[in-house]
Amino acid sequence: MLLSGEKFKYSPAELQFYTSLASIVIQIPMSLLLVDLSDNAEKIDVSIILCYILNGIFFHFQSITAYVLMDYISPVTHSVANTAKRAFLIWLSVLMFGNPVTLLSGLGTTVVILGVLLYIKAQDYDDKVQTSRRKVRAI
Repeated sequence: MLLSGEKFKYSPAELQFYTSLASIVIQIPMSLLLVDLSDNAEKIDVSIILCYILNGIFFHFQSITAYVLMDYISPVTHSVANTAKRAFLIWLSVLMFGNPVTLLSGLGTTVVILGVLLYIKAQDYDDKVQTSRRKVRAI
């Protein structure tokens, strides 16, 4: 099923609603099936429930922002920015929580940074080529 077509395009709020509804339909039955609630019932506290609610609210706003952002930038640009954000968060956790830096995490971060730089260079090159083509057509 396509998310949008010639006649209709879903708004970010509608996309968020339908994807959230689909996730609830899948997650609630699986949680009831896989989680042993009898062992965890006494561990549930009001503060944990509040944290879950706040997490859901913040995730909702993050998802809405991502859908709106996709109207303004290409999906590839969004993906590259998201990858850079994830690398930044990993290194922020290293600095804040003292998580150990392994060879693979350092290598992964290097690959992410190089990938973002190469993507930016490729975009600049593509913009220059398109600009020169427009100038040639204008002549």
